[in-house]
Amino acid sequence: MTINKKLYGVLLTCLFLTFFLATRVSAQEIKKIAVMPFEIYSKSDNTTIRKTLFQKLTEELKKEKLVYVLPTDELLARTEKLTEKNAIATGKSLGADFIIMGSVTQFGEAISIDTRIINVQTAAVLPSASVQEKGLSDIGQIATKLKTEILTR
Repeated sequence: MTINKKLYGVLLTCLFLTFFLATRVSAQEIKKIAVMPFEIYSKSDNTTIRKTLFQKLTEELKKEKLVYVLPTDELLARTEKLTEKNAIATGKSLGADFIIMGSVTQFGEAISIDTRIINVQTAAVLPSASVQEKGLSDIGQIATKLKTEILTR
């Protein structure tokens, strides 16, 4: 009889822990994010900036444990203007929870990177994230700052 009571106690404890841990994991669910190519506003053709920023920001976001960055490399080849509406449709087709889209504006050496984070299911736009820098000497550092701004929204 004592063995059955101990076994019952152990099973009850395991059941409680399983429920408790499952609740914690679901509260910290991994978010699927699609990064869209950024619009470039500059006097010169800066497709290199677009591609490099896209890659660096994607790499930075992939370092986060609760973020899964959906593969969207083929989106870089898009030539049509990316609107909020078609970005949301693309995000839905990719199975994303959120999409990140934005722009890079360059005035001489000064640049401003502005992003919009959109909840794909509700189409709600979260507060924007932006980074201003002088020059593009370290786009990796810029992407790190931008990631921090995005994830605190």
